[in-house]
Amino acid sequence: IILISLIGQRFPRFLQILQTEVKKERYKKSLLAGRDVTPILNQMISLMESDFLYRDETLTLKTLSEHLSMNPHQLSQLLNDNLNTNFSNFVNRYRITEAEKILLEKPDRPVLAIAFDVGFNNKTSFYDAFSRFNGVSPHKYRKVKLRR
Repeated sequence: IILISLIGQRFPRFLQILQTEVKKERYKKSLLAGRDVTPILNQMISLMESDFLYRDETLTLKTLSEHLSMNPHQLSQLLNDNLNTNFSNFVNRYRITEAEKILLEKPDRPVLAIAFDVGFNNKTSFYDAFSRFNGVSPHKYRKVKLRR
């Protein structure tokens, strides 16, 4: 790895070619080969936006994949290749987006209650995810946005 890194610094084109070849090799083993992913993506988004599946604190890659009639490895590849994200970030984006709305619409609602409402099952994971997506804590987000 160190050798490849050093060669990549000296010969950037070599590193690009190597990355392209690795990607080609990865797609040869694609678990989604021959499947039209557009309807699956549409169904997954519908499950999240219409059925609010992300609010289920027990939601896992396996349970979402079962809703989509695919195996967890296929779903993981679908998220990685088509949405450039992983399962955790995909679900947390929906949860955080809803939490942002509730924080502003219901300023008297406790932050922890909002965390549970949107599908988080503990304070730490909510605060970590919220801070990662927004760069500030939920309390600070609410305070700054309501001041405007």
